[in-house]
Amino acid sequence: MTIQARLHRSVDDLSRVMQRPGPIRLVKGAFLENSTTAFPRDSAELTDAYLTFAEQLVRSGHRVNLATHDADLMSSLKDRLGQDLKGAHVEFEMLQGLGTALLDSLAIEGYTTREYVLFGPEWWLYVLNRMAEHPERVITALADLNATVDATE
Repeated sequence: MTIQARLHRSVDDLSRVMQRPGPIRLVKGAFLENSTTAFPRDSAELTDAYLTFAEQLVRSGHRVNLATHDADLMSSLKDRLGQDLKGAHVEFEMLQGLGTALLDSLAIEGYTTREYVLFGPEWWLYVLNRMAEHPERVITALADLNATVDATE
Protein backbone atom coordinates (compact mmCIF):
# COMPACT_ATOMS: atom_id res chain seq x y z
CA MET A 1 0.00 0.00 0.00
CA THR A 2 1.32 3.45 -0.88
CA ILE A 3 0.49 6.64 1.00
CA GLN A 4 1.15 10.01 -0.63
CA ALA A 5 2.15 12.62 1.94
CA ARG A 6 0.95 15.39 -0.43
CA LEU A 7 -2.70 14.42 -0.19
CA HIS A 8 -4.74 16.06 2.56
CA ARG A 9 -6.76 12.85 2.97
CA SER A 10 -3.64 10.83 3.83
CA VAL A 11 -3.95 11.68 7.53
CA ASP A 12 -7.12 9.58 7.68
CA ASP A 13 -5.90 7.01 5.14
CA LEU A 14 -2.75 6.30 7.14
CA SER A 15 -4.71 5.55 10.30
CA ARG A 16 -6.84 3.00 8.44
CA VAL A 17 -3.95 1.45 6.50
CA MET A 18 -1.87 0.99 9.65
CA GLN A 19 -4.57 -1.35 10.96
CA ARG A 20 -3.80 -3.75 8.09
CA PRO A 21 -0.82 -6.10 7.78
CA GLY A 22 1.84 -5.58 5.14
CA PRO A 23 4.32 -2.85 4.33
CA ILE A 24 3.31 0.75 3.78
CA ARG A 25 5.27 2.69 1.19
CA LEU A 26 5.46 6.40 2.02
CA VAL A 27 6.04 8.78 -0.88
CA LYS A 28 5.80 12.54 -1.23
CA GLY A 29 3.47 12.14 -4.22
CA ALA A 30 4.31 13.09 -7.78
CA PHE A 31 0.95 13.69 -9.40
CA LEU A 32 -0.49 17.14 -10.08
CA GLU A 33 -3.37 17.92 -7.78
CA ASN A 34 -5.16 21.17 -6.92
CA SER A 35 -4.64 22.92 -3.58
CA THR A 36 -7.92 21.62 -2.15
CA THR A 37 -6.63 18.07 -2.59
CA ALA A 38 -2.89 18.29 -1.97
CA PHE A 39 -0.03 20.37 -0.59
CA PRO A 40 2.10 22.16 -3.19
CA ARG A 41 5.22 20.32 -4.37
CA ASP A 42 8.36 21.17 -2.42
CA SER A 43 6.34 23.02 0.23
CA ALA A 44 7.02 23.13 3.97
CA GLU A 45 3.59 21.55 4.53
CA LEU A 46 4.52 18.58 2.36
CA THR A 47 7.82 18.09 4.16
CA ASP A 48 6.09 18.31 7.55
CA ALA A 49 3.44 15.78 6.48
CA TYR A 50 6.08 13.33 5.20
CA LEU A 51 8.12 13.62 8.40
CA THR A 52 5.03 13.22 10.59
CA PHE A 53 3.81 10.14 8.69
CA ALA A 54 7.30 8.63 8.70
CA GLU A 55 7.59 9.14 12.44
CA GLN A 56 4.19 7.52 13.04
CA LEU A 57 5.09 4.51 10.93
CA VAL A 58 8.63 4.00 12.22
CA ARG A 59 7.74 4.46 15.89
CA SER A 60 4.70 2.17 15.59
CA GLY A 61 6.88 -0.71 14.42
CA HIS A 62 4.74 -1.12 11.29
CA ARG A 63 6.69 -2.25 8.23
CA VAL A 64 7.52 0.88 6.20
CA ASN A 65 9.34 1.71 2.98
CA LEU A 66 10.46 5.35 2.97
CA ALA A 67 10.54 6.21 -0.71
CA THR A 68 12.24 9.49 -1.56
CA HIS A 69 15.15 10.80 -3.61
CA ASP A 70 15.17 14.05 -1.61
CA ALA A 71 18.53 14.32 0.20
CA ASP A 72 17.31 17.16 2.42
CA LEU A 73 14.27 15.15 3.48
CA MET A 74 16.53 12.17 4.14
CA SER A 75 18.69 14.33 6.39
CA SER A 76 15.62 15.55 8.28
CA LEU A 77 14.45 11.95 8.74
CA LYS A 78 17.82 11.00 10.22
CA ASP A 79 17.79 14.03 12.55
CA ARG A 80 14.24 13.32 13.70
CA LEU A 81 14.28 9.53 13.98
CA GLY A 82 17.95 8.66 14.46
CA GLN A 83 18.70 4.98 15.10
CA ASP A 84 14.99 4.07 14.85
CA LEU A 85 15.51 4.21 11.06
CA LYS A 86 17.78 1.18 11.35
CA GLY A 87 14.98 -1.00 12.70
CA ALA A 88 14.28 -4.25 10.88
CA HIS A 89 10.86 -2.89 9.83
CA VAL A 90 12.29 0.15 7.96
CA GLU A 91 13.64 0.34 4.41
CA PHE A 92 14.68 3.26 2.24
CA GLU A 93 13.83 2.84 -1.41
CA MET A 94 14.62 4.70 -4.59
CA LEU A 95 13.97 4.32 -8.28
CA GLN A 96 16.79 2.57 -10.10
CA GLY A 97 19.20 5.06 -11.64
CA LEU A 98 18.01 8.03 -9.56
CA GLY A 99 19.82 8.86 -6.37
CA THR A 100 22.20 5.93 -6.65
CA ALA A 101 24.94 7.66 -4.62
CA LEU A 102 22.47 8.60 -1.89
CA LEU A 103 21.10 5.05 -1.72
CA ASP A 104 24.63 3.62 -1.60
CA SER A 105 25.59 6.00 1.22
CA LEU A 106 22.55 4.91 3.21
CA ALA A 107 23.52 1.25 2.79
CA ILE A 108 27.10 2.01 3.89
CA GLU A 109 25.72 3.77 6.98
CA GLY A 110 23.84 0.60 7.92
CA TYR A 111 20.31 1.40 6.73
CA THR A 112 18.28 -1.17 4.84
CA THR A 113 17.82 -0.07 1.23
CA ARG A 114 15.91 -1.19 -1.84
CA GLU A 115 16.16 -0.11 -5.44
CA TYR A 116 12.99 -0.53 -7.48
CA VAL A 117 12.27 -0.78 -11.18
CA LEU A 118 9.10 0.39 -12.91
CA PHE A 119 6.95 -1.72 -15.15
CA GLY A 120 3.49 -1.53 -16.70
CA PRO A 121 1.92 0.56 -19.43
CA GLU A 122 2.58 3.94 -17.75
CA TRP A 123 6.22 3.40 -16.78
CA TRP A 124 7.66 5.94 -19.24
CA LEU A 125 5.23 8.67 -18.15
CA TYR A 126 6.31 8.09 -14.55
CA VAL A 127 10.02 8.29 -15.49
CA LEU A 128 9.42 11.51 -17.44
CA ASN A 129 7.62 12.97 -14.44
CA ARG A 130 10.59 12.14 -12.17
CA MET A 131 12.95 13.77 -14.68
CA ALA A 132 10.77 16.88 -14.98
CA GLU A 133 10.86 17.34 -11.20
CA HIS A 134 14.66 17.42 -11.17
CA PRO A 135 16.22 17.61 -14.66
CA GLU A 136 19.72 17.16 -13.24
CA ARG A 137 18.77 13.56 -12.49
CA VAL A 138 19.01 12.79 -16.21
CA ILE A 139 22.73 13.54 -16.11
CA THR A 140 23.13 11.46 -12.95
CA ALA A 141 21.27 8.53 -14.53
CA LEU A 142 23.42 8.71 -17.65
CA ALA A 143 26.58 8.83 -15.54
CA ASP A 144 25.36 5.76 -13.65
CA LEU A 145 24.90 3.91 -16.93
CA ASN A 146 28.44 4.77 -17.97
CA ALA A 147 29.80 3.50 -14.63
CA THR A 148 28.82 -0.05 -15.62
CA VAL A 149 30.85 -0.01 -18.84
CA ASP A 150 34.09 -1.98 -18.65
CA ALA A 151 37.01 0.45 -18.83
CA THR A 152 39.00 -2.00 -21.02
CA GLU A 153 36.48 -1.87 -23.87
